[in-house]
Amino acid sequence: MSIVSEEWSVVILGAWNRAILTPSGISKRLFGLPKGTAVEVMVPLDVLAPFKVRHSDTIVAVASDRLIVNPSKCSYANMQKAMDIAKKSLEDLPETPVSAAGYNFKFKSNRHIPALAEAVDHRLDQTFSDSDYTVLTRAISRSLKWKNGEIRVIVSQEEDNAYSVLMNFHMGSDSTDTLKEWLSVPIADARKHIEKILFQCLGIPEGMINHAEEPE
Repeated sequence: MSIVSEEWSVVILGAWNRAILTPSGISKRLFGLPKGTAVEVMVPLDVLAPFKVRHSDTIVAVASDRLIVNPSKCSYANMQKAMDIAKKSLEDLPETPVSAAGYNFKFKSNRHIPALAEAVDHRLDQTFSDSDYTVLTRAISRSLKWKNGEIRVIVSQEEDNAYSVLMNFHMGSDSTDTLKEWLSVPIADARKHIEKILFQCLGIPEGMINHAEEPE
């Protein structure tokens, strides 16, 4: 397959209390684990970044301005778990000031993809070329109305001819209840629109996509 899934995530923007969401706090409040249950804590050594707490198929990181939940392996089943854990953070800490929530699906290829090359192609490139400029990267973005929020679609081509497609299911709101509702969307609904955008709108052949299924 030419296109693989990577860096899927669920993000809630807000003023998170990291004194509460310590590794033990994440274990108890978000993972729902009994006290004393072992979890993996990953601490960055060379960069200034929040620690990550991993249990089973899910990784949680808490910065001062956002909570990030990643599936350790990109699959729709694991993303459903990540969305449920993110929603649990809103239920457990409803007083947290919030501003937005989103679930993000990224697909990447290191090969030339004709459909994506066509998507990012623009007559402006020829104008730059005529003026003796070399275009290194190209990108297009669209915001699509969906339910009460939006799907932000970004297609990009890098200098090494790698392509990526990012779909950000975004809801901006300071209402905890609104964000909980957004995170309660069944993953099957999101998947239906992901595949519609990839195959129907962008014209990518279905056989080129890694569907990120569970190996069960």
